[in-house]
Amino acid sequence: MRLSWLERSSHGVTPSSKNEEDSQLSLNKNALEAAKVAVYKEKRPTICFICLGNQSLPADVRTHAFYTLGDLSKHFKRKHL
Repeated sequence: MRLSWLERSSHGVTPSSKNEEDSQLSLNKNALEAAKVAVYKEKRPTICFICLGNQSLPADVRTHAFYTLGDLSKHFKRKHL
């Protein structure tokens, strides 16, 4: 037996008003924008965290800053994986 739309809506669920929907959309948009800004502001490190923690390496090797993030990724794959 299928319930009609009217029967289903009478089970304690009331449709939300237009203002509530608009405010919820606004909150969702604001949350997404805040997340995007946080991602863009944060910078990935250009120093290898494994080398930095290795006390047996010389200081200049431990603190070497790679020019690009791709260079750091290549180093990590070649040396640590």
